[in-house]
Amino acid sequence: MIAAFAAAWNAGEDGERLALLAWCCRPDAVFAAPQGLVTGIEVMSASIGEFRRAFPAAEVAFGVPVHYGEFGRVSWVTRWHDGRADLAGEDFAQFGADGRIGLLVSFDGMAAADHQHGREHGNGESARSNCGSDQIPRRVGGLGVGSSGRLLPW
Repeated sequence: MIAAFAAAWNAGEDGERLALLAWCCRPDAVFAAPQGLVTGIEVMSASIGEFRRAFPAAEVAFGVPVHYGEFGRVSWVTRWHDGRADLAGEDFAQFGADGRIGLLVSFDGMAAADHQHGREHGNGESARSNCGSDQIPRRVGGLGVGSSGRLLPW
């Protein structure tokens, strides 16, 4: 399923992308990311299409998924191929009884050890609320673009 999801992120054709998402995701799948929440494969396909048009040289590569019952996780990296540094992140999925993705939660960047369990920093500020300005999404058209460049409707 993750291989098809990865292929959807790199597909240039809208029809191919939607077919890949239909194969690996439930029609009403929910996709959550810092940039927003998307419900349904048609909306997700359109969001990925906007990403492809905004960043045509970009490649999204996924690592080896790890499954635990109905849950899974996989690391990913966006390679821009335009001089900027790669961006890594991690996705967590819940699979339906049919094996397709029903819920996918994506995180930009990798978790740091001091950000676990909302541990407080020396200044008393919770690590969960400590977001740098580089994590603030910007807008491209009607879609939000986070630091990963992944586009999702707001």
